[in-house]
Amino acid sequence: MSGPSEEGSEGAASREAAEWLVALDKPTVSTDRITAFYAWRRDPANARAYVHAEAVWHRSGDLRDDPEIRAAVAEAVSASGNSHRRSVFATPWAIGALVLAAALALWMFLVQPDHLVTRVGEQRIVSLEDGSRILIDADTDLLVRYAADARHVSLERGRARFTVHHGDPRPFTVDFGGARVVATGTRFDVRADPIGTSVALLDGTVRVQSKNIPDAYRDLVAGQAVSVAAGIPGEATIIRPGASDWSEGRIVFFRTPLGTALAEINRYSARKVVVTDPALLTEPISGTFTAREGKAFADTVAVMFDLHEKPSADSIALVR
Repeated sequence: MSGPSEEGSEGAASREAAEWLVALDKPTVSTDRITAFYAWRRDPANARAYVHAEAVWHRSGDLRDDPEIRAAVAEAVSASGNSHRRSVFATPWAIGALVLAAALALWMFLVQPDHLVTRVGEQRIVSLEDGSRILIDADTDLLVRYAADARHVSLERGRARFTVHHGDPRPFTVDFGGARVVATGTRFDVRADPIGTSVALLDGTVRVQSKNIPDAYRDLVAGQAVSVAAGIPGEATIIRPGASDWSEGRIVFFRTPLGTALAEINRYSARKVVVTDPALLTEPISGTFTAREGKAFADTVAVMFDLHEKPSADSIALVR
């Protein structure tokens, strides 16, 4: 049996998880808010509480018209207004009811986004009308179009993570770089920019297919990735360790050409890191970096290649 301190800690984590679900389930979420959420979720107890609350949240879509559920929501919301906040979170049912209340309110007022663009250094979480979510990386441009028989996204540029809601019969497709991802109830990353065009599957299954050649496709299972060239998916590979860490604000390089690493770091900062010697751009670099700390990356590169930093207002030039 859990001791009083453990029960209190679990109750606090559950309450905070519900609050984070409310904070994140908006058409637009700021970069600072996303960073704060990742910091909170690093605690294992918080992570467990969030997974539980999110499961209740997703079930709310099927339960929102149930009269007993609505009555429980009304009771939970009423209880949350009194001074005895502890009683609201005394049972998993009460926690679920409060989360459901927030889900109902957001569901009624949610506005379906259409054209979504993030600036350099900006990340955004977007909630779609069916309960799916998109984590949009910096410097990304995409279009969302929902219809009675289809859910469709066009990734024009950049990178995004798609968490597709279970239970909706409409296919969920993402077009990018002459190819298309077809998914239902899954989670995957899509990238389409000068650094590369690829799909990485984190959960579930998807099909990556050419838009012009029906027989050119690749089926992926969780943990696999595929690169796409001229709209044609290549061979499936295992997702490289750290490749999905961008969603947590980390960038992992493993024998990555310096030019590619520079392009990745510079998508998160208006102050660009520049290496003036083109011969160095093909040199490999490995390491883990915080996405928005371009100066730390510049310091590391300067030491690795014996370069001198020449900072200015809009750049850090690395010269021999």
